[in-house]
Amino acid sequence: VTPRGVMFYPGHIRIERDAQSRLLGDLDDKLTHILEALSSASLTADVVSGGSTPTLWSSHLLGGLTEVRAGTCIFNDRDIRAMQVCTQQQLAYSVLATVVSTAVPGQVVVDAGSKALAKESFRSDGGGFGVVFDRPEVFVRALSEEHGVLDLTNTDWRPGVGDRIRIVPNHVCVSVNLQDGLLAIDGGRSRMLHLDGRGRAPYPGPA
Repeated sequence: VTPRGVMFYPGHIRIERDAQSRLLGDLDDKLTHILEALSSASLTADVVSGGSTPTLWSSHLLGGLTEVRAGTCIFNDRDIRAMQVCTQQQLAYSVLATVVSTAVPGQVVVDAGSKALAKESFRSDGGGFGVVFDRPEVFVRALSEEHGVLDLTNTDWRPGVGDRIRIVPNHVCVSVNLQDGLLAIDGGRSRMLHLDGRGRAPYPGPA
């Protein structure tokens, strides 16, 4: 085995980007210590691979880093938006849902549940399982497998049955994995993308 370098993931840093400097400083000290220890053992770290989407724009604070391994940034989500790592217009992924019931005042039911949005609660203040893309004050209060309940208590907006709504999930990774494909839109062009990493494989049958 020939060592090539070091790989790490700062998963403990999930706070607003303006508040990350102290934790990144501690991480930089540890990384420097590891690289010096490798050098003392006559081992060269040609590759220093690490980082994350929450620390994407602060990765320059880590000395010796040769590549940044950020994944969520290709889509972004509610968590990443709350950390001020992306703008509203950089939210590239949403689930298109249809309103199916307005029977109860203060809420509506949509046809996107845990099988579409994934049931991962919000890490920051606000709660819920996602927000409406252009109305972040409207959040998904509850989920069943096939349906979601939107809380309308903080808005005068009242969608009707049949209205289609874009919902941004809290954590995009576990939502993407539930889809067979995505509709990719670039300006006036669109195409379907098949998800090879959907999380399943064809059953091979009996040996």
